[in-house]
Amino acid sequence: TQGVSTDRVKMYVNGDQLTSFSPANYPPQNTQLLVSKISLEHRFGGHSTVTARNLTGYMSNYTLVNGLQLDASYFGYTDRETGQWKPKKYTGDFGINGFHLPMENADFAWNADTTQNYDIHTIVGPTNVYDADYGGRVLNFDGTNDYLRLQDDARTPITNSSFTIAAWLNLKSGTGYGS
Repeated sequence: TQGVSTDRVKMYVNGDQLTSFSPANYPPQNTQLLVSKISLEHRFGGHSTVTARNLTGYMSNYTLVNGLQLDASYFGYTDRETGQWKPKKYTGDFGINGFHLPMENADFAWNADTTQNYDIHTIVGPTNVYDADYGGRVLNFDGTNDYLRLQDDARTPITNSSFTIAAWLNLKSGTGYGS
């Protein structure tokens, strides 16, 4: 909903905002993005038709905040000793249909949404492993047909206002759109 086109989409990697995109195609003001359409299948880590867009790497702490556009400081910090970007727990409001998927238990109990707004109802392929660099459990996506699918239901769709998506990702390989 931002008046300035470059403020409509913001992306951060390890706490630093990316400001140069090629091509730089920002959505028109008040565009209803696909994430706001509850009738569409929502997959995390895998694409429904284009396997080149599948994640090859680790994912944890997937968060969607509905109604707020937040910067990276809400989800991580730079460790003073190592200089590495580290994830931290988001403690703010998730909005009407926001959610957090911590993915932290070895027995796949991680699929429970900690905000009680949604449940992941289809889990295909990823293995749950321990990653010492992250300091906890992560999902290991091999880039073939791994994904988590958000349940389609009659809940109110994510609003057409601001939203934030945050996740800890460690890419193993990939270039282009999918990575």
